[in-house]
Amino acid sequence: MRDGESVSDEDVVMSSNADTEAALTEEEISAALKYRLLKETEAERIRNYAERLEEAEGGNFKDRPDPIEEVRVIHSYENSVVVEWDRPDDNNEEIVLYNVYVTERKDDSSRDRLYQTEAHPEQSRASLKINGLEPN
Repeated sequence: MRDGESVSDEDVVMSSNADTEAALTEEEISAALKYRLLKETEAERIRNYAERLEEAEGGNFKDRPDPIEEVRVIHSYENSVVVEWDRPDDNNEEIVLYNVYVTERKDDSSRDRLYQTEAHPEQSRASLKINGLEPN
């Protein structure tokens, strides 16, 4: 059969659910439901994004949190420091985690260490104690 040709009754294969039923395991059903929920959630996020984009005036639309303006050292110890920062504007995107990178320099080399702390939306400031530092 080629594009544009009509389909005859002989070319049609009839099928019913009874002919094509297959036994699905509970895990397969669960995986399918999770996938569907994920896609529905993704679709909802896209709809919300589109609505926010339409509501934005004069190019003021932001789809991610603002950067942190200033990090302050509030306590300093022999091998650790406590740093603090004001919570940036989240622009309607939930902040769940802060990543803090510390560059350690030793001789002519350097390496970054990653520290993480949870974000708490009810707090206007966040802080982190960084341990295991070595003096220069």
